[in-house]
Amino acid sequence: MAQPVTRPDEAREASALIAEEQAIVDRMSEEISRLRSEAVVLVLTGPVSDALFERLRREPRVTQVISQTSPGVRDIRRLGGSAFRLRTALIFWSEDFAGLRWAVAVLRSGALRIVKVSRHPPTSESISTLQFIGRDVRGRLRLTDRLLQLLAKSGNAGFRRLSERIVGAPISRLQLSSFPINRIQADGPIVYASGSLGAGGSERQLSLTAKGISSRSRRHVSIICQSPLTGGNRFFASELEAAGIVVEDRVSVQQRLNQGVAGYDQSIRSAFRRDPQLVDLILFFANKFLTERPAIVHAWLDEPNIAAGIGAVIAGVPKIVLGCRSLSPLHFQFYQPYMWQAYRELAKLPQVTILNNSVAGARDYAKWLQLPIARIKVIPNGLDFSSDGKSAAADAGSNRVREGKRVVGTVGRIAEEKRPYLWLEIASNILKKRPDVHFVWAGDGPMRKDVERRAEQLGISAHLSLLGLVSDISAVWPSMTVFLLTSRVEGLPNVSIEAQHFGVPAVVAAVGGCAETINEGVTGASVAGEDAQAFAEAVLRFLDSPEALARTKSLGPALVQERFSVERMIAATMDVYELEAGRS
Repeated sequence: MAQPVTRPDEAREASALIAEEQAIVDRMSEEISRLRSEAVVLVLTGPVSDALFERLRREPRVTQVISQTSPGVRDIRRLGGSAFRLRTALIFWSEDFAGLRWAVAVLRSGALRIVKVSRHPPTSESISTLQFIGRDVRGRLRLTDRLLQLLAKSGNAGFRRLSERIVGAPISRLQLSSFPINRIQADGPIVYASGSLGAGGSERQLSLTAKGISSRSRRHVSIICQSPLTGGNRFFASELEAAGIVVEDRVSVQQRLNQGVAGYDQSIRSAFRRDPQLVDLILFFANKFLTERPAIVHAWLDEPNIAAGIGAVIAGVPKIVLGCRSLSPLHFQFYQPYMWQAYRELAKLPQVTILNNSVAGARDYAKWLQLPIARIKVIPNGLDFSSDGKSAAADAGSNRVREGKRVVGTVGRIAEEKRPYLWLEIASNILKKRPDVHFVWAGDGPMRKDVERRAEQLGISAHLSLLGLVSDISAVWPSMTVFLLTSRVEGLPNVSIEAQHFGVPAVVAAVGGCAETINEGVTGASVAGEDAQAFAEAVLRFLDSPEALARTKSLGPALVQERFSVERMIAATMDVYELEAGRS
């Protein structure tokens, strides 16, 4: 059995990294920066050069680098066990699923969390560039349970499907179709179920939908949130309450509900035995809906979809809507093995409607769930610009415009999924041809410090303004000349739509529903892959053409009004609810 799995720490001759190796370093750095753990063990399951190994070993917070192509369980126990028993996060890099034996051994050694980082961007057969494997692993879980979670998050579709079927077996035995539909509730209230009401694009769409439905249907409308409505989780709560919508959270509601769902508790706990927190959430929603008797339950995002969806089935709610707001959960760190079978069981029910806000998202869910695409209805986002603040005070970006600079900007979290290093590389390429351009990022996030360091390394810090969180984002748009979005994964990005409303052309990554937000070549451009030069050229085609900028300024607002008005979204949602305006 191979012995040395940790290379010696003595100094090596410094070698320049090739482009592919530098990309690996950049990706690893991004993921490490997102981790809360102060000590990270890096496991490389494929062969790497000495230069790459040494560069990764010097990464801040990396306490140990283990590199071996064909590991044995004894090796990793002997050499890495002490670090893993400290419950440090483990970065696990693999071209494919060849590192399963490493991951199993690390789990058995006591690692709290494993992060899998792939060499390449995700493909149809991979979950994501970033996979959190066993992030909910606890000491009380049996090894078989850990393995099921690991397999379910595999980049290998066969392994993943096998695990999902195993996990899904008890869910099927729950027999959701056996619960009667209570048609007497047809004239009851409308309840929305969400994770929170924080400052996010999805939450904004929930707020617009709830207000629009309340106004047009004249039904009693309420929103119930899983998370406590405190601090940032209340971002949209005040305006909803001002519109007459009742906003509650689980903590405030729990005390007045019954403590069980008679006859169903045990079967639900058996169906989701590996997810006790989900069981509690399902029972909570079932209790609430049995108490309030809503006519319609509309859940928002994956975990609420499943918990509130099953709770609504148990309560006999006659119309259940599951709102999927992006690509399938396979692309995100919150993915859980139960989701596949739970969605499939809910999709069998006639009272359940599945929504998505983009054609790309609907296709991705349909492919993942093995459902006909027609089973998922598409209602694009709607934006309300009735008070968009076009005359708002200028910000740092607009000051640059007054100095004669063009501004390329973006809006969003400074986080891995937005690919900020790619965004900075594009900026660097643009500056080589247009040194008069300034770059603006409105938003904050876990990678802000990393972005500042990277910008300094690229020598573009003087051309970059990080604005942080902006309370009124409409004040930023008039300062921009071109909007640039480089996300790794998106649903239907509101920010691209907003940019065009203000006459700003949008250059977006060709992922998810991004391309659906623009008129290709007229009000924006979509770019596939990670080629920074290709993105830069797309931005420059607008920057270098006054005619193209004028065309977007003229046609962008009309495009947004035609495709993405809030009135259109509310009308389509009313059709799904089978409601007529003004009927109570």
